[in-house]
Amino acid sequence: MVLMTKGKPMKVICLFMVPFLIGNIFQEIYNLTDSIIVSQLLGVDAFAGVGCACTAVKIFTEFALQPQCLLCL
Repeated sequence: MVLMTKGKPMKVICLFMVPFLIGNIFQEIYNLTDSIIVSQLLGVDAFAGVGCACTAVKIFTEFALQPQCLLCL
């Protein structure tokens, strides 16, 4: 268990940020590959739908993680 009140604040914040950063990178890679596959196989209309869905999923994911962030503090 890491104590958020001990040590240098910048180091503690950066270590706290790393899992979220990795999760966001993987989510963006998934969205990118999904968009490429859908646009090549299904066309422009399906690609537009994926673009809208990616934004909705991103918003939902951020709201789903928010309570966890508050509990960690």
